[in-house]
Order: sequence, then structure tokens, then C-alpha cells
Amino acid sequence: MSGYNRIGYFLRREPRPATLRTDSGQVIAVATSATWIRDTKSTIEGLTWERLEALDANGTLLRAIQNEEEEEPDAQGQPNPESLAAIAELLERAADKSAGRYENAYTIAFNAVNAAFERYGQLVEVLSNRMVGLETVWAKSMNERARLLEALATKPEEEDDLMGLVKTFVQAKAQGPSVAKPPAKPNGGKA
Repeated sequence: MSGYNRIGYFLRREPRPATLRTDSGQVIAVATSATWIRDTKSTIEGLTWERLEALDANGTLLRAIQNEEEEEPDAQGQPNPESLAAIAELLERAADKSAGRYENAYTIAFNAVNAAFERYGQLVEVLSNRMVGLETVWAKSMNERARLLEALATKPEEEDDLMGLVKTFVQAKAQGPSVAKPPAKPNGGKA
């Protein structure tokens, strides 16, 4: 918390102080206006103090605060070259570590994607082999069925009526449909 905000918090706390006293014995009357906190803070900022005490109307100590002013830079107002070199070295190490972490993350991600593509390639190969096997079995089955139907169709007619019926059916299928379509009804078939 900055010094100015600390003073505001110090003043706002209950009970409200009637006067303030510095470590040098200087007494400050707390303003009674609507802007009393801002006015009192402005007065305090203009003073030099190490310790500030809040007193009630009877002079009883309510609370105290230490002045924590920020340390001033060296006499010239310039940062120390050794500290700048140390800061630069820390930044360089942090950047190197960050780059290393990114490199590791990208390597892990690349390896995971590469492994997934290898697994998908293996799966495609297995599925392809199965499809070739199914096509081979299907082709053999169709060739066997065609030989069977051909054998049935070429047998002599002296066999029973069922074989004649199958032969007629196979020949009809080979020739295609021979039955003409019925004529279309007028009015789309509606009465």
C-alpha cells in the first residue's frame, strides 16, 4: 500500500482522531469539513515525520503509524551498472528457460501427432487388407454360383420338372425382362 493510501486508511479508522502529533511534537488539528480526509492528508504530506500519532479530544493515543518513505536512488539518480548486468543476466536466463520449455512442448505435441498418424496408417492398412479379403471371397462365391447355374442350365431335359423350371428361370434372367408393362390407366389410375 502506498504511503498516501496508508495515511488515508489510518485517518478513516474509528474512532475518528481529533488531532495528530508528529514525533517532533508538532500537533495538527484534524479538519472538520466534508473533505477532512483529503485536507488532513495534504497537511501531513507537507510535513517531515517518522511517527504520526492519532489522538482523541482528551489527548489519548488512539493509534500510531510509521513513515515508510521510499529509499532514494544513489546520489546521481542513476542505477548501479552491476545491478543492471545482474538484471540482464537474469532476463537472459529466463528467456532461455522459456524457449526451452516451448521447444519441449512443441516436441511433445509433434511426437503425439506423429504417433497418432502412424496408428491411423496401421488401421487403414488393416482395413484395406480386410476389404481385399472380402472382395476375394465374394468374387469366389459369385463365380461358384455362376458355375452352378450354368451347370443347371446345360443339363439334359430328361431330368425332373424342378430342374426345367430352374433352367427356364436362369435363361429368362440372362435375357432380361420379356414382359411388357401394362398400359397406363387414364386419369392416373383414378376412377
